Amino acid sequence: MLIVLPVKAETVTMPIQCGSSQEVLEIVKQKYQEELLFLSEGIAAGNKSPLYNSLWVNYETKTWSFIVINKKDQTACLFASGKVFQFFEPGESI
Repeated sequence: MLIVLPVKAETVTMPIQCGSSQEVLEIVKQKYQEELLFLSEGIAAGNKSPLYNSLWVNYETKTWSFIVINKKDQTACLFASGKVFQFFEPGESI
């Protein structure tokens, strides 16, 4: 079954931190000791640049970071981060 919900697009401001890919990934890997868990390809809406969505986690401290990387521009943006992540098995829910 496919459920389609109407979506109203609007512009919002979100606190996003960006920098060179090297600097952003170094902080995630060195300071928080997070490892890459998930990577997917995407495309920037404005200029069609290839983007890479990535989720980084530290299995011991339970911290996580969601980073979007623009390889063409060699930039990365930290969209969200947090702590106390939890894994779910397929079909499992909260």
